[in-house]
Amino acid sequence: RRTAAQIVTTIVAREDSSLKTWPELLPKLMELLNSGSENHVEGSLGALRLICEDHTRQLCEQEFGEQLNQMIAKFITLFHLPRGDLRAAAINCIRQFILPLPNAFLMNMDSFLKGLLDLHKDSSAEVRKEICTSLCLLAE
Repeated sequence: RRTAAQIVTTIVAREDSSLKTWPELLPKLMELLNSGSENHVEGSLGALRLICEDHTRQLCEQEFGEQLNQMIAKFITLFHLPRGDLRAAAINCIRQFILPLPNAFLMNMDSFLKGLLDLHKDSSAEVRKEICTSLCLLAE
């Protein structure tokens, strides 16, 4: 799953390719988050995490606004997954959009903050680290 996520993001990162030339990618990855399969969720969230990290600027463009809004809203719902590494990955995906502050992030900010506060005593150190990093970025 990790290798597949890296291959997907490597293809998207090529100069002659982008998220715009593979329009089916984000909707399919989001669909897999809803599949109910832990393997699908882990794989698609891994790919989305890398895409959010590597293509933040492109995702903040106006043409991705509605898609990004749906992605952020979905990531917030993943804060309640049973596995800490998946909760941390969901926070990490959203965290990439704190400093660019696209409208999609602003529209979901209240839910994001509530979700972070709900997790403040999470058993996962990785989740608590993501919460702290996110709050520090918001304070900037």
